[in-house]
Order: sequence, then structure tokens, then C-alpha cells
Amino acid sequence: MAHMPADEAALVVRVWREPGVAGFRGRVVHRTSAGEVAETVVTFDSADRLHAAVQEWLDEFLSADRHPPAQTR
Repeated sequence: MAHMPADEAALVVRVWREPGVAGFRGRVVHRTSAGEVAETVVTFDSADRLHAAVQEWLDEFLSADRHPPAQTR
């Protein structure tokens, strides 16, 4: 997923079924507090793959690269 520079972000996952299609479709939209929007439409074939995509986004948001340790004086 896209790099997230802000300290706040939102992730919206929408899933639906379509007639004649196995599995489900999903749309993932995320936005930072800076107003940056990235949208990806992905066809998921299992809940595990959807979970992995959300976990990847959350891991990146919480990563040490984004939140370096506070400097002490």
C-alpha cells in the first residue's frame, strides 16, 4: 500500500458479492490527515487475503520508520 506520511489516517474497506462471481470484491480507500487519498479496487478470493492487505496497511502505519523514537535532551 502507499506510504503514509501523517500521524493520522483512515482506512475504509467495502466488500460485496456479485452474481456469478466466486468470492467477493473489495474496495480499499485510505486517507491521511494531510488529505492524501489513495484508492485501490482489488478482487479478493479469500478473507485471508483481505486480512493480509489490511494488516500490511496497519503495519506500515505503525512502523518505526514513521514514528522514530523521541529525542531526549
